[in-house]
Amino acid sequence: MIPTNSNENDVISWEDVKEIVETGRLELLHRNKSDQLKYCEFKAKMTQKYGTIDNYLYQVVLKWPKDSPLNDSGSSQEYFSSKTSSTHYNLRLNDFPYTIDSSISHYVLWSKLPFRDPNDYNTKNDIDLFLKENFPGEKEWLFFINPPQIQSIKTIWHGHIFVRDIPKI
Repeated sequence: MIPTNSNENDVISWEDVKEIVETGRLELLHRNKSDQLKYCEFKAKMTQKYGTIDNYLYQVVLKWPKDSPLNDSGSSQEYFSSKTSSTHYNLRLNDFPYTIDSSISHYVLWSKLPFRDPNDYNTKNDIDLFLKENFPGEKEWLFFINPPQIQSIKTIWHGHIFVRDIPKI
């Protein structure tokens, strides 16, 4: 059962994360107070230093020219897919993950190309293929894109990935 009135410091289990993602109740994902404060302070410092958090991400994290054309390698792709060149995306651990169980890793997939609807069957299969290639072994994962109203970074395409080892029974 999804914790709807839980303490914001409560760690979210894999089962609850899965239910939250599958039901689209993404607003229930959170950082604890301390981590949220660190995140807000960090964003404020980077905004002061780089003008915007987006500028910081482009220059420091992604190392992408902000105004470069999306398809600078001559690719004819319009959307992100498992075949997207690694020059067009950046897969990295989230520097400020949600308050989730320590067995779960929280990644962000940044992309120069927009994502198709992640709920579309073909898109799900393609994202699964991408994740299998990037997370080999006995893993399970969840991929989602925050809806615009809860995105903290709105101008750079990105999705969230939760990954964990499949528990041995």
